[in-house]
Amino acid sequence: MGAESFIIMAAMSAASAGMSVAAAQAQNKAAESSARVALRNRMEKAKRAQQAAALETQKTINEAQLVEGRIRVATSEMGTASSQTAVALQRQATSDAWTNIDINQQNLAGSLAGIRSGAAGRLAAIQSQTASPLLEGFKGGISGAMSGMQLAKGAKDAGWIPK
Repeated sequence: MGAESFIIMAAMSAASAGMSVAAAQAQNKAAESSARVALRNRMEKAKRAQQAAALETQKTINEAQLVEGRIRVATSEMGTASSQTAVALQRQATSDAWTNIDINQQNLAGSLAGIRSGAAGRLAAIQSQTASPLLEGFKGGISGAMSGMQLAKGAKDAGWIPK
């Protein structure tokens, strides 16, 4: 291999390696930005789910208080406010409220788990798009060297470079 061929091969190798490193760095930067957006979206979704659950819990409490108030008024008008039936009805209203609150909390836990799982899947997909700049530079250098050797061979065959 003559000096001209070596220069062509080295130049192509260096150029290809540099372009590969730059491309890998740009790709990694884009992946990092996507990961930040995915995490921010996860946090927003979780916040909305928690706010919705808190609102639903408050609605359940308000409804239970309304039912217990109606029971007290109805039993008071009938003169049975302290009867076992009135107490049992109030306990049932309270028990129903706690059951609904528990279901609401289980639904929230399921929603949050789904949000976490979706975000983890998104982050894994983003992570798979990253590349090692060093490895990409090495691969680009080899590819460029091979292209340079072929170019030098073609130039020799064409008589542009002395044999």
